[in-house]
Amino acid sequence: MDSRQTLLNEVRSQHKRWMALHIFTELVGVQLLLMNTIAPLIRGERLTAEQLETVLRQVQSIKARKAQELLAKRANKENES
Repeated sequence: MDSRQTLLNEVRSQHKRWMALHIFTELVGVQLLLMNTIAPLIRGERLTAEQLETVLRQVQSIKARKAQELLAKRANKENES
């Protein structure tokens, strides 16, 4: 394999990893959104538009950090095994 092909393969591999991390981060965001909205709804409460907007802003601000924390926790568990 020539060096050009090696570089192209590396770029593609990095893009796939980045896309996987992005998708995982968005899934964590959906999970956070559900966890923060379903409980009040199950209790029969209603969320106002302002409350929902607050939850959405909170999720947007913490989802990447939470995703990184989950990945780090899983990596630690794998290293302990």
